[in-house]
Amino acid sequence: MSTHDSTDARATVREIAADIDITMLTTHAPDGSLRSRPMSLQEATEDGDLWYVASGDSDIVSEIAADPRVNAALAGKGSWLSVTGTGIVSRDRAVLERIWTPSAEAWFPEGIDTPGVVAINVIGESAEFWDGPGAVVTLVKTVAARVQHKEPEVGRNETVEL
Repeated sequence: MSTHDSTDARATVREIAADIDITMLTTHAPDGSLRSRPMSLQEATEDGDLWYVASGDSDIVSEIAADPRVNAALAGKGSWLSVTGTGIVSRDRAVLERIWTPSAEAWFPEGIDTPGVVAINVIGESAEFWDGPGAVVTLVKTVAARVQHKEPEVGRNETVEL
């Protein structure tokens, strides 16, 4: 695993995020415990920021207000991404219009006019990703490495400062 701030690694972070809809977004509950819930990713920016929509009276919003440290975990076919950052809640209509996607309509049938709907911005500070060739190739490489008593080479793992 390497750690750096390369443009290539940042692009990989965005590509992985753009291909995944559901994120497990983790906040700190009032008792200090970690709390994760699935959230539909609305937008992933080139800077590593992630955008979601939520109800303004939901626990996630109050938890971010009390402690903005968050983590977003995403998993796709052969790719995994963990983004650590700061959560910010926005009630800005222009932001909601920009990030709104059809998946948000399922939760907010009145669209951005749904009372209390907010945008959640995860400002990425660092990200770690694992970008692999897919399940079948990973399995074959893992079995081959085991037979050869070697560590399998199944993809790229990097940490990038955002």
